[in-house]
Amino acid sequence: MSVLGATTLERGGARIRLTPLTAKLLLRLVAAEGEAVASGELYADLWGRPERGRITRAHRTEVQKRVLQLRRALEPAPGGPDEPVLRTESS
Repeated sequence: MSVLGATTLERGGARIRLTPLTAKLLLRLVAAEGEAVASGELYADLWGRPERGRITRAHRTEVQKRVLQLRRALEPAPGGPDEPVLRTESS
């Protein structure tokens, strides 16, 4: 992954295209250095605080959609030898 200048991501020598918001999510997760980040915190970091200040189910769903996009871009094919890159933890 390259983060200076344009964010780029490669796996196995192949460039992986990410939308700008999905790339921003990836950078936020990398900055967490392996620590869990709550979906409400991710929403606030990527989209800003909602007008009324409360993170709703719809906001968390938006985060989940982006995490799924990122997971699809990063995860190995089923049955592949690699370990998952993203982990989801329940609170």
